[in-house]
Amino acid sequence: MDESSIKEKLRVSINHMNKRKLKLGIKIFPIEKTVCEIFNIFSKKSKKRLNEALIELQIKKQNCDICLEKIDEFHPFLLYDVNVDNTTFYIKKIEVNKNE
Repeated sequence: MDESSIKEKLRVSINHMNKRKLKLGIKIFPIEKTVCEIFNIFSKKSKKRLNEALIELQIKKQNCDICLEKIDEFHPFLLYDVNVDNTTFYIKKIEVNKNE
């Protein structure tokens, strides 16, 4: 697959996901909301633990997960899953990539 077709598939996927709505309890929001915004429906304790984990990661993580170059700026990418059946939310992976 060439780069343009990959970008097009990603664009279509993102547009599709942005149109979906998730219903968690009585709250409804578009899926493009950030992790922190989603976490607002959870406890302060959960948000505090996520924040502490990200601070610890920022201190420990020196190189990009993908290219292994030194990290200039810390912008974590969180891969997360929301289960709409039992309204659970969990983080699958946290990556830190070098900005190019």
